[in-house]
Amino acid sequence: MARHQNRRAFWRAHYQHCREQGMTLKDYAAQEGLTLSVFYGWSKRFRKENLDSNTPSPVGFSRVRVACTSSVQYRLQFPNGLVLEWQGEADSNHLKQLVQALA
Repeated sequence: MARHQNRRAFWRAHYQHCREQGMTLKDYAAQEGLTLSVFYGWSKRFRKENLDSNTPSPVGFSRVRVACTSSVQYRLQFPNGLVLEWQGEADSNHLKQLVQALA
């Protein structure tokens, strides 16, 4: 039981740090030398726990952070950890439609 708790704490700490850094699971796992498939499995558990908790879900709009990482790469990060990244041109109308579709 203690071994499971240690593993759980290890993966929880990495999951939280990844979210705090605003990185994708893939990039974080590569940076930290973690096995990506295992990290995906644990992150799925942690996300499910957060969804199943007694914390009420926000109603309406949530603040999202949009950052342009270069002239042609974009990253949209939502408070729940969802990250969308794309390359290419993006005009304000397309970005508005994307955010509305995901809200």
